[in-house]
Amino acid sequence: MKFYQSPLIIFSSFLFLYSLYLLTDKGSGPMGFGMLLFIPILLFSIAGLLLHLFITAVFIKKKWHPFLAEILVIIFFFLWLFFINR
Repeated sequence: MKFYQSPLIIFSSFLFLYSLYLLTDKGSGPMGFGMLLFIPILLFSIAGLLLHLFITAVFIKKKWHPFLAEILVIIFFFLWLFFINR
């Protein structure tokens, strides 16, 4: 299996970096909630990486199949975030 940059890998790496940012003093803010958000965001990042590996294992024949599936996963994630906060 050849590694390529996909939307889910990029999104998961940004989530991982954001979780590390929240772990520092700058990201935690005056109330110190950065440590509480560190663990769920890190778990979302790891789940995204595992989902990428699963999608590429299932749709290995053509390169654009995993790309479309990962774009749909990211769109559904943002829609879920939008509608859960209403």
